[in-house]
Parts: sequence; structure tokens; C-alpha cells
Amino acid sequence: MLSTINWTNRVVGDNFAIYGANTAVARTIVDRAIADWERIIVDFNYSGGGNTYNLTLSAGAISGRGVTGSITRNDAVQKKPNSAAITIDDNAQGGGWYFDPVIGTSTVPDDSEFTTLLNPFTAENAVTDNDFYRTVVHEIGHAMGILDSSGFLKIGDFLTNGGADPNNGAETLRLLNFNGGAVDYTLTTDGGGHMFEGGGAYAGPIHPDDLMNDGRTVGLNINRRQLISDDNAFLLRDVYGYTILTPSFVNTFYVNLNTTTNVVTVTGDANVSGSDIDTIDLEVDGTAMSFEVNGTDELIEGAQFSTIVVNALEDNDDIDVDELLSGKSVTVNGGNGNDNISAAQELQDIDTDLDSNFTANGGAGTDTLVFNDQADSAGGDDYTLTTTTFVKNASVINRVITYATIETLTLNGGPNASTYDINSLSSVLTNGLTINAGAAADTITIGGTVGDIDSTVNADVIVHGNGGVDTVIFNDSTDDNTVDDSYTLTSLGFDKSSTTEIYGFDTVEHVTLTAGLANNAINVISFSNISTGLESLVVNGNAGNDTITIGSGDVENNLAFITLTVNGDAGTDSVIYDDDTDAEGDDDYFITNTTFDKNTAGVNPPWVYGTMEAVTVNCNSFDNDVTITNFLSTVNLTVNGNGGADVFHQGVLDLNNSWQGDATLNGGPGSDSINLDDSGDLMANTYNVTSTTFQLTGATTTNAFVYGTVETFTWLTNTLTSTINVASTAVGTAYTINANDGNDTFNLGSPGNNADNLDGVINIHGDAGTDAYNYNDSANGVAHTYTVSLNNVNRTGTAGTGYTTMETLVVNCGTVGDTINVASTLATTPCTVNGNGGDDSMVAQTPAGDWDLFILGNLTFNGNAGTNDLLRINDAGDLGADNYTITSTQTTKSSIASVITYGTIENYTLEANNDANIVTVNSSFAGAFRINGNGGADTVNLVASAAGSFVTIDGGAALDNINVNSDGAGTAVAHFVNTQDLASLTILAGGTAVMELNGSRVIDTAGLTIAATGKLDLTDNDMIVDYAGATQIGVINALIVLGRNGGAWNGNGITSSAAQSNPLHNTTLGRLEGSEYDVLYGAGFLFSGRAADATSVLVKYTYYGDTDYNGVVDFDDYSRVDAGFNGNRTGWLNGDVDGNGIIDFDDYSLIDQAFNTQGGALRNARPPEHPFDKKSDGDIFAGLPIA
Repeated sequence: MLSTINWTNRVVGDNFAIYGANTAVARTIVDRAIADWERIIVDFNYSGGGNTYNLTLSAGAISGRGVTGSITRNDAVQKKPNSAAITIDDNAQGGGWYFDPVIGTSTVPDDSEFTTLLNPFTAENAVTDNDFYRTVVHEIGHAMGILDSSGFLKIGDFLTNGGADPNNGAETLRLLNFNGGAVDYTLTTDGGGHMFEGGGAYAGPIHPDDLMNDGRTVGLNINRRQLISDDNAFLLRDVYGYTILTPSFVNTFYVNLNTTTNVVTVTGDANVSGSDIDTIDLEVDGTAMSFEVNGTDELIEGAQFSTIVVNALEDNDDIDVDELLSGKSVTVNGGNGNDNISAAQELQDIDTDLDSNFTANGGAGTDTLVFNDQADSAGGDDYTLTTTTFVKNASVINRVITYATIETLTLNGGPNASTYDINSLSSVLTNGLTINAGAAADTITIGGTVGDIDSTVNADVIVHGNGGVDTVIFNDSTDDNTVDDSYTLTSLGFDKSSTTEIYGFDTVEHVTLTAGLANNAINVISFSNISTGLESLVVNGNAGNDTITIGSGDVENNLAFITLTVNGDAGTDSVIYDDDTDAEGDDDYFITNTTFDKNTAGVNPPWVYGTMEAVTVNCNSFDNDVTITNFLSTVNLTVNGNGGADVFHQGVLDLNNSWQGDATLNGGPGSDSINLDDSGDLMANTYNVTSTTFQLTGATTTNAFVYGTVETFTWLTNTLTSTINVASTAVGTAYTINANDGNDTFNLGSPGNNADNLDGVINIHGDAGTDAYNYNDSANGVAHTYTVSLNNVNRTGTAGTGYTTMETLVVNCGTVGDTINVASTLATTPCTVNGNGGDDSMVAQTPAGDWDLFILGNLTFNGNAGTNDLLRINDAGDLGADNYTITSTQTTKSSIASVITYGTIENYTLEANNDANIVTVNSSFAGAFRINGNGGADTVNLVASAAGSFVTIDGGAALDNINVNSDGAGTAVAHFVNTQDLASLTILAGGTAVMELNGSRVIDTAGLTIAATGKLDLTDNDMIVDYAGATQIGVINALIVLGRNGGAWNGNGITSSAAQSNPLHNTTLGRLEGSEYDVLYGAGFLFSGRAADATSVLVKYTYYGDTDYNGVVDFDDYSRVDAGFNGNRTGWLNGDVDGNGIIDFDDYSLIDQAFNTQGGALRNARPPEHPFDKKSDGDIFAGLPIA
């Protein structure tokens, strides 16, 4: 049951007649504002029950727009408001009121005139008057408890001083912190009555454009409407313990119902200066529509509207039209950005899920529209696509989705045998159409019922047949007979010379081409060995003089090619040489631009062909040698090696002048090889290799030839400068690339910058010249581990890549957090690793941890994007003392010339070796920066640290020397996260050393030097200062007194930020002589878990008056203090807790305060088995309350 906010004086006594003709409208607006708050505050949870709030709300002439007063509370413990009086000005402080004539209700709100979205809870309109609703709902927010309070209401218990309000220096920001952690909310005014909108240099939480901003914000933005925000509700929940309903699931400006026009408008963010990626889902919930926008979810009953308009606005949005109610007009406008619009994404049944047609307008950007029908119920479907429409089952349900300005289309078909007709596609569809057919026997016709592909299908088409026996038909039967065309069919797709579009397919079993009416060239590549799933190919030449290829399995005896059906029809037909069933042993095949030859009696002399645009050679299953010479770009060649150890090579050592046509080389079973030699080429070239293709570009560009099922692929480049791009390699194929002379560049993973498909082992050899090796994986979106050594680059999920004679190595990692292990580098091969996106982690050197032996060449790590890129330099396994020199960008060491350079990283760790090293940190960056000295008596010189940041130092085993701000210039900050055992700690002028807040750590040092402007912050930890000679208790006491600074704990010397931030101000740093501690607990004691002796000063973070370091202030402490006072003694043990040299009233005040406010015992410095740890039954403090 919702709460009740009782407007006690509605009509009678509300004085709303002051609004004249708007009286009734004003009351309606107040009714909705009250109902909105009732809906958000489900239960006030008053003690003793009750869930009703009494509100007096009146109109009158006041100095502001509204004022809330006469507030009462339920009791002095909960301090929850339970009644208040609100007065709303008669004329908005002279600015005039906007009385919304159609305000709606809490369950059916109408904020439709406020169309300019600022955030989910704030929108603007062109009105020039003050929104009456905003002021009313704002003042009720005060009444609910967001109100100036000095302790009367519960909010006052959580407020702390936040400094001057940057927008009004006369006021003070108030920080609301209810859980002891970070500040939760920032409020303005001394009592904390308004949310702070932000401004100036204030760095805490801000709440711009919020309902509960103060009047200065309202005065500047009078044309805004603001709704109850999540911050408002969460603040009341956290402070008062109300049970609330999250506002973002009730009413936001993302979803706006106009009850006059019955239009629901769904609006995405429009932050043109920043990120504006929206996620919008439309679903049916019973008789209502559910509108989910960016994590919000609003339900509107279908009876309330007739039209839905989605305006996604800026950036790359995701819009899922999952379900639609019947009879609704739906329009989706993607706006700017690369938007993704999906139909029936969730349940994937278009005719069941979408009970209305809809229109999708992609707008600017590269937009995608996806039709999802994978879960369609029984029965085949008919899908028809044109340039503007998608139609399913036109003769039955006739579901129509109209689209415009869409660049990518995807159709995911149903699981039953279906028909797909691609009648026409627009050139606007720049990324084409992808069809994912279902698991049954589908038929996909490109050209549809029109039959003129290049005139109507003006976009790329990719067909995935998936399961079932699928057929792809290329219907070009009505193409103009006055224009000759060239058709090419491969296992990957169909191409036609008169169009620039690509029509691809995979996992289909049958392909049919019906060519046009002109004199066409039909180039057929054997499908039997290229795609195991493809069962047949039918080619219908139609009219015209077409070139058609024929083969039969034994060129000497039979040219029948049983897997290919060719209908030449009228005109001239082509020839295919198919020898795959020949049983006569090893053969040599010779192919030129005009001849086919084979070293058997069956082909003698060579067969000659002319005006042939396609030649296919299917070799026999023995060990064959295939030589290809002067193969021109006008001819398409396919050679299937079939069984045996076949070798493919060219006859002239100049690839781009002798091998320019399309070619497909399939080794088949056996150990097959491709050997290419371009050493005779006189022009610089680029070689492009994938797992299935090879292409050379230069002065003359070869077409890509396709290869498969070969076990060895070797080629030799020319002697000039070459570029070798390896995008992918095939599983089971070993690649060897010899770059010859010249300054060559190897790009593995390019183009595409993704190494996922490097599945075959690669060995690359730069040979002579200055050669570069680039391992490009920068577009990869999955985390991987990279291992870099002096002769290999390996990545998880790929085959290995070996290399020799390279002068540079660059490894470009992926877009998410990767791990890079650098095992070794060559002195002659500098290595650069680019982490790119994500939080990357690089370790150098691993696993041995020996820089000198393994990192011989310069190493650079660029973290690039990401928020926590990590470099760990692991030298822990090295032997012999070293000098490490560290800056914010590079690290060197004295024993080796190689340099480790880094940039755009956020986390740095040096693991020094276990000898006595000197580590000098000349600079750091703003991030995690750590030095681990490990074993050995190290000297760490911290010269400088990044502004606002620190360097974490862990000396490790042995007694180390740590010098902070060692040059005495600047303000270097050292940070200790572990207990430190030191020979010396020196903090020079301007330097700061800070112990991590923990309470369980100790600085144990034989020497301590702190300059006048130096500072040691122990926070809540302890310290042992061992000395030889005269006692150091006076020096330590003076440093603590300096740091304590009269109790403010903001001075130099030895200080405690834990004591400074303690709101009870009952803790300090105690200081005892070791000899005093011996008297208390006996020689051989442990102090904070560590051995000490009589010639040491023991500093402990504890309560004022804890003279015996047992973690509490008790009777024994008071006894010592009284004895010290009466005996005119001094020192911590006797009660001089403020260190001023006397025991006086101030000491007693501090001790009494600590006694009365102490919580649990702080860490007991003495051994736990000491008899003083046990209280007697007669302890006079037993049973006293502890604050």
C-alpha cells in the first residue's frame, strides 16, 4: 500500500482562488505532484506504524516562488517529518506561472510539451513562465525531509562542512555522508536544503539540473519541468529509511505521453558534447507497452495511446522493437550516429511478436536494421525485400516494415523451409544485406521475380544458408541483351561485371545462375573441393555467346564434370579441364593464357583455348607438379590438386607480370606446397596473404588467388622494398616468407588488425636490409596473452610466428585488457608493444626475471587507452648490485645498455633484484607507481613524484635506506603499504611519507631524519625508532608536537591523518621509551608484533591517555596520570599526552574525552598473553558504556 500525503486544506482554506481562472488547474497540478511523491515514497516507516503525512498547501503573496515551513517530526529519535505547511506564491515572484492545462495523473502523466531533454528527469519547453508543477513538487520535496535542518530533522545528523559555496560565498556547502565512506550528496545552505548544482573548483558530488536545486538555478531556467529524480528518492531513503520506488522506473522524460494527441514519444539523450549511446527496448506487458530506455522502464497502457515515435537522436543507439500491440502506428528514428534497429530481437518471431507494422528511419550515420524470425512457428515463410520495404507472408499476415536511410540490413529467417525474394535493394545500403537462413531447405533468389540484378539489386548481399539443403538463385534472366556481362561464380559468391556489388554466400548446397540475354562470360570455379557443403552448381547461359567451362575427371578420356550442370543455351560455351579421377600416376600440368598441357599422351599437343574467361583444372590424386605461366587478368583459373603431394609454382620469376588473373589453388589431401618466386620482379611490391588468398600489388596488380588444403606455402619476394601483409593463415599450413634484399615490412594481422585468424605457423625472414615486423592485433576485442621473445611472437588462440633478421619489432595488442610477457629481446631488434584499448599488463622479463640476460634490446610499452595499464619490470632473478634510474617515461640500469620506455600507462612496478641496489626515482606519473626493493640493503632515492600522486615503496628484506624528496626540491610523496624495516628513513624539505591506513603496519628504522618542512604521516600505524647513544624521545616528541599542531594534525614533522579525520578527536600518536615499555612488560617484549629494545622510541596510534599502550584508556592509565601530576613528572607514560612538557588540565581534558568516547580497543601493542590483558572482577570501569 502506498503512503498517503493528506492535503489537509484542499479547496477549504487553500486560497487558490488567487489564481483566478487557473484555480482548478492549479489544484489538479498539486494533486498530481502529491500523487507523484506518494508513488515514490511507498512507506514512511514511522515508528509505531502509520504511513500518512499531513500537508497544508496554500497560495499567497510571498517573497519567493514557494516556501516550506511549520515542519513537525514524528519523534526525537527517527526525526522524520510528518507534517508541514507550504505556501506557493501568487505570481512566481513576479515571473508568472505556467499552469499546465493537461498535466495528467501520477499513473498517466502528461509532460509532453517539455520536449527538449536535458536528463531523464529534466526537460525544457518554449514557455516563458515558471512551471507551477516544478515548484510544487520541489516544495513537497522539502516537506519530505530535504530541508534546512540543524538537527531537528534526521538530515542534520549526517551533514558536514563542505566549504564555501562557489556560487554564493555567503553560504556553505554541506556534505551528506550516511555510511562513513565517500560523500554521497552535496547540498547547499547551512542546513542542507538543496542539491548543489556544481560550480567553481568543487570536486565532490554535484547534482545539476535536479528538482531539488536551489532558487538560483530555478531563476535561470524558468522554462524547465523537473521530475522527482533517483538522487532525491535515494537521499530520502538513505537518510530517513523510507521505502521508495525508484523514480527511473516510474516516470522519466525518456518516455513522454501526450494525452491530447495520444502519442508516446520515446527520446534518447541528446548530449551533443559527450557520449549519447542509448539502449531502447519496446515490449508488450499484458495490455500495456513497456518502454525501456537506458536502464529505465516505463509502462503505458495500450488504451492510452495510438502512436509511438522513437527519436534516438545522437550517437550509436541500440533500438529493439521486440513486441508491438495491435493497431499502433510506430515510427523509429535513429537520428545521428551508427544506430542498430532490431525487429523482434527478443522472441524472434515477427508475425507473433509484432502485431503492428512499423517504420524504421536510420537517419545520419551507418545504421543497421535486423529482422529476427529465428523462432518462427511451424510452416514455411515468404520473405520479400525491396528498396524500402520488408514484407513477410504478404498473402497471410502481410507484416510490413518500411525502412529508409539504412546502411546495413540483416534478415535472420525462420527454421522452416522458406522463400526469400530479393527484388531490389538501394545503393544507400552501403554495407549490404546479410541473410541468415534457417535450418530447413530454403530458397534465396537474388534478383527475385524481377530478374535484372545490376539494375535493381544495388547493394551487397551475403547469404548464409546454415542448416538444411539450401539453394541460392542468381536470377538475371531479363538483363538487357545489348550489354555483354561477365559472371564469376566461386564457392564464396557471385559477381557480375556490370555492377560493383558483391553477392556472397556460404553453407548453401545448391547454386543456380541464370545469365542475361547478352554475350556473357561465365567463369565457374570447381565447387567439389572448395566447399564441402556445396552439392551442385547449375549455370544457365541463356541467350548470347557465353563462355562456359566443362570437365569430367579425366581430360584424356572424358570431360564430363558431374558436379556441375551447365546449360549453355544459345551461344558459345566454355571449357573446364577436370582430371581428378585420372589413375595414371604423377603428372606435370602446364597452364598458359592460351593453352593447357599435361605430360601424358592424352594431351598432345597442348589444348589451346581462346576468349576463355574461365579455366578450371582438377588434377589427379598423385604427386603432381603444376606450372602456371603468363596467366592474364582476362582468365579465371582454378586448380584443384586433389590427393598426393602436389607442388604449385609459376614459370616466370615475376608474379605481377606473369600471373595477373583470378586463380584458385586447392592442394587437397596429401602434403601440398605452393612455391612462389618473385625475385625477377624489378618493381617494389605489396604482398597480401590470408588463410585462403594471396595477392600482389605493385606497378601491375595481380588478382587475389585463393588457396586451401596446402601444407606448405613459401615465397621469395623481389630484391626491392616490399610490404608483406598477412591477415590470416590456415590451420595445418606452414608459411615461410623470405623477404630477400630491401627494406621490407611485415604486417601480421593486417589488414583488419586482428590476429585471431593466424592459425598456421609462420616463419618470416627479413634477410638483408632494414626490415620491420609489425604484429597487428589492435582491432581484437577479446583479452589475450602475448609472449614476445627474441625469435617469436605468440598469442593465445593462434599459431606461432617465428622471425629472424628484423631490425624493428612492433606488437599492437587488442582493444581490451591483454597480458604481455616479454621473455627476451635482441640488441639488434628494438621492440615496441602497444597495449591499445583495455587495461593491459606487461611483464618484462618473464619467467626468469633477469633483465641483463634476456632484455638485450630496447623495449617500449605504450599502454594507450584504458584506465589501468600496467608495466611490471621483473629483475628479481638478476645477480649483482645495480643502479636503477627511473623516470615517468623510462627505466635504465647500470649493468646493461638496453632501455625500457613506457607511456600512457597507469600502473608501474619495478621488481629490483635481491642484492644491495640503488634505486633513483627522478619522476613518476599520476597513477600507481611502485618500487619493490626485494632482498638486499637497498637505497631508494625518491627525487620527485607526480603532482597529486605518490610513489609506493617497499624496501623488502634487509635494512634499506629510503630518502624522500632527496634533492630537497619540490614535494615528492612516498607511500608505504607494508611494514618497513629500515636502516634509515630521511625525509628532506618538502617531502612526505605516508603509511597506508590499516592499523597493522610498523615503520621499524634505525635512523629517522625529517626536515623542517618534511612530513611523516603514520595514519593509524606505529613506529619504532632505534637509536644508539643519547635518547631520541625528545626529538620524536618534538616532531609529533609539530605534526599535531595543537590538535589540528596538519603540521609537518610526524603527523596522523587518521587522528585529523577522526570526528571524535580522541586519538593521537603516543611516544614511549623502550626502557619504559620494558618496565611495563618486561625485557624481550614485542611492540606491535616486532622486537625492540630499551634504546628505542616507540610511537603508537592510540587514544589520548593510553599510557601503557594496551589500546584503551582505563583505571591503570588514570592511576599513572594522577601519580605523574602529583609528582610533577612528564612524558607520555605519566600523562603528558599533548607533549608540552607538563601534566595539566589540557591533558586531563584530552584523556577524559578519550575515555568517554573510546570505541573498541585499538591494536594492543603489548604481547597478547600479558596478564594485564585480563580485567579483574573488580575493574572499576567494568560495565561503563563505551561510545
